[in-house]
Amino acid sequence: MEATSSNGIQFRQAISTDREALREALAKFFYPEEPLTVGYYRGSDVTDDDMDFSLSLIEEGFVWLGVEEESERIVALSGGAFSEPDEAQQLIDLAGRTESQKFADILRLLGHLAHEVDAFNRFGVSKVYHLHYLAVDSRLRGRSLGRILMEKQFKYARECGAKVLCADVTGFYSAKLFESLGLQCVTSINYKKYFDEDGQQMFLAEEPHECIMGMVKILE
Repeated sequence: MEATSSNGIQFRQAISTDREALREALAKFFYPEEPLTVGYYRGSDVTDDDMDFSLSLIEEGFVWLGVEEESERIVALSGGAFSEPDEAQQLIDLAGRTESQKFADILRLLGHLAHEVDAFNRFGVSKVYHLHYLAVDSRLRGRSLGRILMEKQFKYARECGAKVLCADVTGFYSAKLFESLGLQCVTSINYKKYFDEDGQQMFLAEEPHECIMGMVKILE
């Protein structure tokens, strides 16, 4: 996909040399507002293995950026990859191999959600695209940067033959944006009802964030 520009922002695909700039952007305006990260009951810091997974999508998936032309700063970002039919089990297996307890617990929650969504069987399709993250610098919100990035993700997924796009939507405001772009919630897990083996609530997200939602869009 070709890069485009609008109102001083260049939209382009991330490449390997963007890795450290992407790390900085994720740390600055994605993870500090990500309910699974900041609401985790054993600490709000992002773990190295979680960050490494997000960065790996540069090579293993599709990361699209909004870059401020004047400063060359990343001000918006989105990342996704194609799913496998056994994605839920893959996430559970990865949880057993990952280094940190926090990321393992997040992966298990995402695996449970993927099992409930079951996009391949639910929609009878052979190719599913999974959006993993979307974030915009707070200084530039209200300028439709998130919407532009999502349209780029939709276009890429369609061009690669996907019939369905799925997203793990962890926050209230993200859900509102995704709904406006045609995604629908097919299942959800209430944070107040998701416990560890000792009965402790694991994700203490503050209002208005109440649940993680499995949202989908049929790509036509």
